[in-house]
Amino acid sequence: MASARRNKVKATELLQELDNPPFRSEEIQAFKEVSNMHDEMIVIRDPGHARLSALKNNVWVGGKMTWLKAKAKFGFHDMVCVPKANVPDLHTLKRAPTQYQTGNLKGMNAELDAFIAKNPKLDMYEMPRDGRPIGSTEGGKFTSDIDYTAMRSKNFQELEGQCLVDLKDGRFLVVDKIRGPWMGDVDIATRQRLGSKQAGDHLPQTAHKNSPKEDSFPLEQEINNRVVALNPNGKAHFYDVAQHGGNGASTVHVREAAAAGKKHWSPRTKEGSFQLEKLYVVLPTKPGFFSFGRKQSKMFEFKGWAEFEQFCKANDLEFPF
Repeated sequence: MASARRNKVKATELLQELDNPPFRSEEIQAFKEVSNMHDEMIVIRDPGHARLSALKNNVWVGGKMTWLKAKAKFGFHDMVCVPKANVPDLHTLKRAPTQYQTGNLKGMNAELDAFIAKNPKLDMYEMPRDGRPIGSTEGGKFTSDIDYTAMRSKNFQELEGQCLVDLKDGRFLVVDKIRGPWMGDVDIATRQRLGSKQAGDHLPQTAHKNSPKEDSFPLEQEINNRVVALNPNGKAHFYDVAQHGGNGASTVHVREAAAAGKKHWSPRTKEGSFQLEKLYVVLPTKPGFFSFGRKQSKMFEFKGWAEFEQFCKANDLEFPF
């Protein structure tokens, strides 16, 4: 295996300088420190600026859980919603004992604040835990908004405390009684060292225990704990910066699922082109040119998945998408 310290990064023209990144300064610093420590490239998908606005204004939100498949970008100010049409037997939903206080969301943006002023309270229902299929069917294919197969408990205990808030526009806002509404999670696309054969191979193998190879709770916590340490005065309720993909990340997920002939996530549209999305890359550098193995990691941008693919090909990095 080639040494990471003897390889220069190629195709550096694909790395763009940061332009208003959707992360707090302590989050960027945490990624840099971990990149230095593991001598690796970390690529992060764009979590959106609504999340950053919520954090800066101390709005009570949480990062989307793996069982919640509904997309935040189609939600209410980037907070995850489920269309009422996707919930069967609406008349059987149990009304929550209290209404939802929309003032909990104040401060994200002026449009939302205006909505809050007109709707200080909204009706709320308990999330059903009977396993009913919540999602939509298109072309004979069912797409889940709530993925029961991603839950570890047999009685869907993960849904306890989850509620559906009636936005009165044909949508339910999904709310956790403790963490508030769900926003897009911070997804890591890959973690790989230049010269290694595959994503995740350079990371501690002990971190694989009781975790899928694309994820690792200890490795995700390694990043999250740094964020907390860099912001000791932050609120106790902290939105994890590395919530999904702490190990080999999406690269490993796609590689292994494709090899097994299983359905898997893809950054491509139905037509085969890449979806429009910025990516953020953290990698070690040294003054004058880019080089792995140096203790000066920086964050850059890829304009999109096509640029990420070109960069991987130029540097012999894994790209199975």
